[in-house]
Amino acid sequence: MGQAAGTAADLALGAGVTSAAVDVAELERRLEGEGAYLGTALPTASTAIVH
Repeated sequence: MGQAAGTAADLALGAGVTSAAVDVAELERRLEGEGAYLGTALPTASTAIVH
């Protein structure tokens, strides 16, 4: 959840808008690109991050 909040804040600042006006589709694309699990599909071995 913290990753989503930080990414949303970054998008808002970059676009000069409030957090409520962030482009949700862009937020989801960025989060998925960073490896975040959004609950839309199960992670695969190639996308899972192991710590």
